[in-house]
Amino acid sequence: MNFVPGSSRFISPQDAAKLIQPARGRVPFVGVFRNQSAEEIGSIARTLKLDAVQLHGDESPAFCAQIPYPVWKAFGVSLGWDPAIVTRFKGLAVRLFDTASGGVSGGTGKTFDWTLLPLRPPSPWFLAGGLQLENIASALQSCTPDGLDLNSGLEDAPGVKSPEKIEQVMKLLAPWRKPPSLQMGSMGTPMTIDGQVWKVWVLPAQRTQADQEAAAVLEILQVHGGRLVLDARSRAGDPSEIISSLMALQLGARSRGGKLKVRLSPPVLHAMLSASLATVLDLVD
Repeated sequence: MNFVPGSSRFISPQDAAKLIQPARGRVPFVGVFRNQSAEEIGSIARTLKLDAVQLHGDESPAFCAQIPYPVWKAFGVSLGWDPAIVTRFKGLAVRLFDTASGGVSGGTGKTFDWTLLPLRPPSPWFLAGGLQLENIASALQSCTPDGLDLNSGLEDAPGVKSPEKIEQVMKLLAPWRKPPSLQMGSMGTPMTIDGQVWKVWVLPAQRTQADQEAAAVLEILQVHGGRLVLDARSRAGDPSEIISSLMALQLGARSRGGKLKVRLSPPVLHAMLSASLATVLDLVD
């Protein structure tokens, strides 16, 4: 949802609320802002219960750090830009690399030279800038981003999306649309704990590769602000192995400054209590 006044894609908070209401719980909602005050951003984010805010202006690292929501920060890339600036921003949920043109970061509908990207961008990072049907495949293959920001390439006119173009691009993206993180779980219904909303990640019944599952959980944790409930109630297998794997995930989250809470099936919970391990995992129920 673009809340930048003067943008061709601007939407008022009132109209945004009408679109969000029927889709709540099915997709995350991100508000786009540019050089707006922290008070305005916070007011809109609270009113609409946004999942994240995407900042496309000259916001400083200190400004981003004071926003009490996951921040997706856009960086304008052009010849002569300094990739080291990315390292000055700590705690970002997503880094978004877009085309810089005329002092504007993003919204130009133009691509930039992808060789100007940082050598190893911190993950997760998204690619933007003039992406469309003709160049998306090459962008994915050469840059391997964690996500894509699509706008002008899906429009018939500025701010007017084309259902036909969206359908064509989604078909093209099908091989890339299920990264390991999505194969190893799914979003559940958010929970309110001690007055805070926690996103819920439902683990599949069967565990696959431990390192891939750990990477997926840490990715989801970072995107959702370092706070996540792992729903392991459907996980099958030996209770001791399930507990051990969840302990490893919790330690990994803590090492990144994140918080994990866990939901267990009654048999696994019983085994945990019987072994006097109730304090090693932060249980929801």
